[in-house]
Amino acid sequence: MSDQIKEVATAKSLFSNVNVKSRFEAMLGDKAQAFITTVLQIVNQNSLLKNADPKTVMTAAATAASLDLNINPNLGYAYIIPYNINEKQPDGTWEKRTVAQFQMGYKGFIQLAQRSGLYRSIIGLPVYANQFKSWNPLFEDFDADFSVAGTGTPVGYVAAFKLINGFQKVAYWTYEEVHDHAKKFSKSYTNAKGLWQDKDGGSDAMAVKTVMKMILSKYGPMEIESQISRAISADQSVQMKEGQYKYLDNPNGDAPQDENGNTIVVVSNEELLEGIYKCVTPEELEEYYNENKAQISRDINLVSAIGQMKKRVQDVK
Repeated sequence: MSDQIKEVATAKSLFSNVNVKSRFEAMLGDKAQAFITTVLQIVNQNSLLKNADPKTVMTAAATAASLDLNINPNLGYAYIIPYNINEKQPDGTWEKRTVAQFQMGYKGFIQLAQRSGLYRSIIGLPVYANQFKSWNPLFEDFDADFSVAGTGTPVGYVAAFKLINGFQKVAYWTYEEVHDHAKKFSKSYTNAKGLWQDKDGGSDAMAVKTVMKMILSKYGPMEIESQISRAISADQSVQMKEGQYKYLDNPNGDAPQDENGNTIVVVSNEELLEGIYKCVTPEELEEYYNENKAQISRDINLVSAIGQMKKRVQDVK
């Protein structure tokens, strides 16, 4: 999308572009204008997003639109989050600017799981001291009494799903485990106005999303074209061009870059990544994915590489 658009000054002028409007209409049909209006309202209500690179606002919004997720932050399906970054320029100087990041909410993951038709049930909840009884991670035996209302601060967070084929998964992280993870992987954790510091439910929602995303990415069905697969790849990314993900919230965001300025991703298996890049036709890529599906589906960056390569080999074809 962005290849067809000249540099613009604001998000409003960008979303008024005929090509951009046509792109959103192709994804959302009659809902496109209402969606764009919501995005512009979100931008106008946030001083940081007002100053953010409008292309990154557009790509974040386009990601939500492609997943058919409402971007209204009050609904908790998906978010557009502003980030201040400091980038080194080719001449060696540093430039500070604001970009927009696409971020999934746990309710968004539930929506996508329901649409897939593969999940019998999926849920994520905060767990309080007066509810919690025991957790055995070896056999995934989780015991809590949710018939009583939780009081105080959560002691942990649980996420679980059951597939139509009978496979099921349960994960429980303590409050400390979730927040230690957030401190390490979320640059917005210390932002006083961010969701992690929101005591009116935002922090718990982010914590539930953290555990839910973990079990979906590791154990859920991860077909190349599935919405959940694309959502996991896009989550917490900044996209200067739609579909080209740069992660600011994890170690890959600080990884070295190649001669073209692309982030060199860290993956669990370099041989698999090399094998993905060697595929030159859609058929080869599909066959390679099917042969190594179990390992690829457990690494978000490998899944992302599959998605990006599929676009490349289709263009070549």
